[in-house]
Amino acid sequence: GLKWTVGIQMQEFPGIENVADQAGRPSQNAPVVAGRLDREWGSSFVMLGGGLAQLRWDGEGAGPDATALQLGVAFNGRLTFPYGGYVLWNSSYGNGVGNGVVAFVGQGASATLTPDGQLETMRAGSAAVGYGHPFTEDVSSNIHVAWAKLAPSELRDPDALKESAAVHANVIWSVTENMSTG
Repeated sequence: GLKWTVGIQMQEFPGIENVADQAGRPSQNAPVVAGRLDREWGSSFVMLGGGLAQLRWDGEGAGPDATALQLGVAFNGRLTFPYGGYVLWNSSYGNGVGNGVVAFVGQGASATLTPDGQLETMRAGSAAVGYGHPFTEDVSSNIHVAWAKLAPSELRDPDALKESAAVHANVIWSVTENMSTG
């Protein structure tokens, strides 16, 4: 009943903040190596996953070259009830993984390039829980609460985003088998 998956991919947004405006750019020499272990039963599941990567700053001959380790874990799941409702959850934690958290994408939230040319990684965590309920065959609703927190470098702008929370509630109408709106 267990399923495992291993994958590799290049990061689109490594998330390195250049606080001293040094020459160079975030760069990739190696892919993210990720793995997960799943256990499914019916439409319920639990998943434990993790990823390992290298964060890299390429000084392009004019600035510092630096690397740091990026490591994160995730635990997610969905429990479906006999009447059709469900509870789902998602949690993650890691070092150097801030740009992998939706609230922090594009904000240089994985690492800071320090004035002395080193990469200082930042810890990040997120948690979410949701509930979905079918009212009829064609109408359902869900509510979802999410939270994310970043332990920022002391070098970051003190006004930069450090924590985020969101609540989403939806009523969904399944117009046809392949089309829904809400």
